[in-house]
Amino acid sequence: MASGTASRIHRLESGSDDRGLTPIISLGIYTITAYGTWAYGFGVLLEPISADTGWGVAFLGAIYGWAMALSGVGAFWAGRLLDRFGARAPYAIHLVAASGLMAAALVVDNRWLFAALFATGAGLGGATGFYTITTVIVSRVRPDRPDWAINALTIVGAFSSPFYLPVTAWLASLWPWRSVATVLVAVGAIGAAQAMVLASGGASSDAGFAASSSPLATLRKALGNPSVRRILLIYLLAGAAGSTIWVYQVPMMTGVGLSLGLAGAFGGLRGLCQLLGRVGLSDQIERRGTDTLLRGAYLATAAAGTALVVGAVVVGPEPTANDPLLIAAAAVFAVLAGAGLGAASPLQAIHARSRFDPSDLGLLMGLQGLVLGVAGGIGPFAGGLVRDLSGTWTTTIIAVIAVLGAAVTLLKPDAPQTLSTGS
Repeated sequence: MASGTASRIHRLESGSDDRGLTPIISLGIYTITAYGTWAYGFGVLLEPISADTGWGVAFLGAIYGWAMALSGVGAFWAGRLLDRFGARAPYAIHLVAASGLMAAALVVDNRWLFAALFATGAGLGGATGFYTITTVIVSRVRPDRPDWAINALTIVGAFSSPFYLPVTAWLASLWPWRSVATVLVAVGAIGAAQAMVLASGGASSDAGFAASSSPLATLRKALGNPSVRRILLIYLLAGAAGSTIWVYQVPMMTGVGLSLGLAGAFGGLRGLCQLLGRVGLSDQIERRGTDTLLRGAYLATAAAGTALVVGAVVVGPEPTANDPLLIAAAAVFAVLAGAGLGAASPLQAIHARSRFDPSDLGLLMGLQGLVLGVAGGIGPFAGGLVRDLSGTWTTTIIAVIAVLGAAVTLLKPDAPQTLSTGS
């Protein structure tokens, strides 16, 4: 089986494999549409949906949380299908089941039926289209340079929020929310369809390995490895901190004194600055390793929060509207948080890939997806609770800094430890 991998690498390096960048760009587009359909688009439509239906924002937020949790749990299943049957299996689920369920939700008026259909469809979309799946596929279709391929994929994927947030908001100003959501779902289906044609392959056998016969035994073996348990704990902490920033970045900035307009602009800048953390990352990985760079990404994100806290302390409890010092602090926050969170996505995938058994990489990356899904639910809830109990967003920011500090402390440099399934 290993000779198959060597032959595949030889074809890529010699140029006889003519796909080149095509599968990377295709997977990038698939990732953009998978995230944009609901992870970004649904958030923009929360208020229009609430205004039209009378459903509370908390109810709609619960749908989002349900979808995120399902995407984490479903990542196991999608990863196993990828290992056994290749990328077209998760693509097909995304195209038919995820898109179909979300589309069906848009024609019903009952809130509970809408919640069940949309959350299940969105969860399937996340399980089959988020980075936990696409990074595995791209590393297998480009085995000559897997880490470079993962980073290149995330550079393309970084355009999801800069594109979907303003475009969805613009469409929502012109059309009813159901029409806008229909367009988002249709584009997501197109994203899956084009990947099915342009980025096929990705099974364990395509990479020269055989998926284990017992996925549960593989998971138990992985969780029995102290290095893997530590990695998952680190990702849980960093994921909770990152999701808190992602959800509350605008109220964090308004909480220290910025106007809503400026806070929204700096939030958009933060999303765009994710590219800063990804461009040139492959060369840095070869020079410094993922341990060092991942610590740097977490520290940059913590420094971003520190900038807001320092700005709030210096300006005082009653700042003037859009104080120049607060504007400067928000600019530093946008750049550092954007670069830190932007770098963390590919680095976490690359860091885990080097420690997981390649035979069951899809399944084991699903384990990472579950942890990040749980973190995505814990972080915003805990961050909002801290805000409610303390009465200030500054306390939430400090909590985020502390959690990132704990992740950095746990991230000790060690040599990659590839797990064996024993099969």
